[in-house]
Amino acid sequence: MEKALKAFLLAHGERNVRGHSALELLDRCVAFSAEFARFRQDCRVLDRHYIPTRYPDALPEGSPHEAFGSDDADDAIRRADGILTAVRESLGLRQDAVEAADSEEDSASAEDIRENNGGNSPPHQ
Repeated sequence: MEKALKAFLLAHGERNVRGHSALELLDRCVAFSAEFARFRQDCRVLDRHYIPTRYPDALPEGSPHEAFGSDDADDAIRRADGILTAVRESLGLRQDAVEAADSEEDSASAEDIRENNGGNSPPHQ
């Protein structure tokens, strides 16, 4: 979702698109399309998930898997999906086209790895 907001900003001519705050990125998107303002609360909630879900010592007590449950994950996915859909629509992207491009990119990446590895499958890590 963060990358989608950054893509929207880049598509609208911004070049210095940095940062991880969904709310700050969204505020910049609103300057180009007021419709994004409806996602402010979603971004506030998603920003609260950024650090504690990535770092095991970010919470004062316990670990992320103890503090966040499946309901939290479902809510975050729902919120992010709404933003992703709005970005796709505003950029004129259809979901099936996005999935096809992702699939082609994945195939090309796997092919590049095989070519650079003498035709063999990539080594397991």
